[in-house]
Amino acid sequence: MWPWRDWVIRAFNDNMPFDRFALEQLAGDLLPDATIAQRVATGFNRNHSIQSEGGVINEEYRVETVVDRVETTTAVFLGLTFGCARCHDHKYDPISQREFYEFYALFNNVPETAHVGNADKLADNPFVKVPSVAQRKQMEWHRAEIAEREKKIGGGGAAKDSAKGIGGAWASAADGDDHGRVEPGPGKTFVLIVGSTISQAPSRSAPGCRPRLVNGPPVRRATDSAWPSGLSVGGTR
Repeated sequence: MWPWRDWVIRAFNDNMPFDRFALEQLAGDLLPDATIAQRVATGFNRNHSIQSEGGVINEEYRVETVVDRVETTTAVFLGLTFGCARCHDHKYDPISQREFYEFYALFNNVPETAHVGNADKLADNPFVKVPSVAQRKQMEWHRAEIAEREKKIGGGGAAKDSAKGIGGAWASAADGDDHGRVEPGPGKTFVLIVGSTISQAPSRSAPGCRPRLVNGPPVRRATDSAWPSGLSVGGTR
């Protein structure tokens, strides 16, 4: 997580506006043509535990990571404690259980398991590869070299295919990014009765304690990230 930590420090040093600071951490990977730095910023959503114990139920721990994001995001950016509504309603709590899972739906379309089968690994997908400045320069040189050789090869054939294969390998090593990958559409989200992953009722909308979202229910975190400041994705206030 140190690249995310460094991003936060740079944001402070650069006096990044708070609305942008919130947006890039909650949904930087969903911005149009997101940069590596913006995807790294979304590491805010990965500050949860990774389970490596054998015999665990993947779905159970995946749910725990989503719940962690909900509780952290609402506490930090909305000043609300959503966690109390996870299992059931409370008579005087402004957040209902259904509304908890409506917010939960915003974070529920990232393909991960929150379980690492090999305890020697420090993290599992999704993750971002962050090459150093020297590595980026080296990869740019190799891409240019490959492009030049492809021009000389011209007509094609096995040599050209080989050059493309090498270029693809370098591109994969340099730019491989699963962190910014989300499911094509919003996944199904259910109210988990008493927090259990085996008792479900469907739900996806915006909590009533906040202004209703226009044009239907939110699809992704990008909608939620506009709430704290009114910032719209791809623009400014």
